[in-house]
Amino acid sequence: MFLARDEACIFIDTEGLGESRVRLKVLAVDDDERMRRLLRVNLETEDIEVKEAGTGEECLRLVRDESADLILLDLNLPDGSGWDVLATIRSASESRDIPVIVLSVAPPDASILRRLEPDDFLLKPFDARELTSRVRKVLDKRVFGE
Repeated sequence: MFLARDEACIFIDTEGLGESRVRLKVLAVDDDERMRRLLRVNLETEDIEVKEAGTGEECLRLVRDESADLILLDLNLPDGSGWDVLATIRSASESRDIPVIVLSVAPPDASILRRLEPDDFLLKPFDARELTSRVRKVLDKRVFGE
């Protein structure tokens, strides 16, 4: 199998059967619809598909029912803590390897970071370039081991 990348797409050639384009998918989880829209607009300009969830329950349902290459997870959700959602994601065999970037207005407690191991942490408000840079870095690490 051959892997190559072009922006946010992966090209796969499985033993000479031809190349196919796979668009990367991010799940944006935030209770604020404006924040989800901001995440969507910035990532779609990078040719990344974005699914949205406004609650932890909706996030977990989408993680279970659809594939995601990365989750952007707000900590302040209307139905509970984003840390609880992350713990559930990490405890399930089908989702434990999905990278998660935690988004928050306050810095996290170091002990929680060590225990739940998000792949990255981004303080709100953030610059759009910083968001896309961090997303690309985490996706590259997952897909290409970089």
